[in-house]
Amino acid sequence: MTASNDVRAQRRLIELLEKGENLSLDDVKKSLSQRDYIDMNREISPLQKAKDAIEIDNSELTREEQLELALNIITQRIAKLKSV
Repeated sequence: MTASNDVRAQRRLIELLEKGENLSLDDVKKSLSQRDYIDMNREISPLQKAKDAIEIDNSELTREEQLELALNIITQRIAKLKSV
């Protein structure tokens, strides 16, 4: 699962505001960017997408739509394997 940086920052800001933290959207965007950079560039076990991974951009999807899409992909993959 992935989402655009703007959507990720908006979602994170909502989480933080609900916890009583008072940050700006820009602060959250910077924090996410820094964390992503660190995760992808660390020496041991850098964060990388697997070669055979299926990437789902959930920027514009509800949770229900995300689940439905993932289940459809799984169903299609299973059907493809059975037909071989």
